[in-house]
Amino acid sequence: MLVLGVGLLIGFTIRPGEWYSSLNKPFFNPPNWVSLRPGQSSMFLSPRLHGEHE
Repeated sequence: MLVLGVGLLIGFTIRPGEWYSSLNKPFFNPPNWVSLRPGQSSMFLSPRLHGEHE
Protein backbone atom coordinates (compact mmCIF):
# COMPACT_ATOMS: atom_id res chain seq x y z
CA MET A 1 0.00 0.00 0.00
CA LEU A 2 2.94 2.29 0.63
CA VAL A 3 4.13 1.88 -2.96
CA LEU A 4 0.66 2.67 -4.26
CA GLY A 5 0.43 5.76 -2.05
CA VAL A 6 3.83 7.05 -3.15
CA GLY A 7 2.96 6.39 -6.80
CA LEU A 8 -0.32 8.26 -6.49
CA LEU A 9 1.37 11.15 -4.72
CA ILE A 10 3.98 11.46 -7.46
CA GLY A 11 1.33 11.16 -10.17
CA PHE A 12 -0.81 13.92 -8.70
CA THR A 13 2.04 16.36 -7.98
CA ILE A 14 4.29 16.03 -11.05
CA ARG A 15 2.75 16.90 -14.39
CA PRO A 16 4.44 16.51 -17.78
CA GLY A 17 5.59 19.79 -19.27
CA GLU A 18 5.57 21.22 -22.76
CA TRP A 19 8.21 18.72 -23.87
CA TYR A 20 5.73 15.86 -23.47
CA SER A 21 2.95 17.49 -25.48
CA SER A 22 5.41 18.30 -28.25
CA LEU A 23 6.50 14.66 -28.70
CA ASN A 24 5.58 12.94 -31.94
CA LYS A 25 3.21 10.23 -30.63
CA PRO A 26 1.72 7.27 -32.53
CA PHE A 27 -1.91 7.29 -33.67
CA PHE A 28 -2.96 4.81 -30.96
CA ASN A 29 -1.80 7.09 -28.14
CA PRO A 30 -4.79 7.88 -25.88
CA PRO A 31 -5.98 11.49 -25.57
CA ASN A 32 -4.58 13.66 -22.80
CA TRP A 33 -7.78 13.49 -20.75
CA VAL A 34 -7.46 9.69 -20.39
CA SER A 35 -5.67 8.78 -17.18
CA LEU A 36 -3.61 5.66 -16.59
CA ARG A 37 -4.03 5.89 -12.82
CA PRO A 38 -6.94 3.40 -12.57
CA GLY A 39 -5.02 0.83 -14.61
CA GLN A 40 -1.82 1.30 -12.66
CA SER A 41 -3.67 1.11 -9.36
CA SER A 42 -5.35 -2.14 -10.34
CA MET A 43 -1.99 -3.56 -11.42
CA PHE A 44 -0.51 -2.73 -8.02
CA LEU A 45 -3.50 -4.00 -6.05
CA SER A 46 -4.20 -7.16 -8.05
CA PRO A 47 -1.27 -9.26 -6.72
CA ARG A 48 -2.08 -8.13 -3.20
CA LEU A 49 -5.75 -9.07 -3.45
CA HIS A 50 -5.16 -12.38 -5.20
CA GLY A 51 -2.39 -13.34 -2.79
CA GLU A 52 -4.76 -13.15 0.16
CA HIS A 53 -7.02 -15.88 -1.27
CA GLU A 54 -4.31 -18.55 -1.40
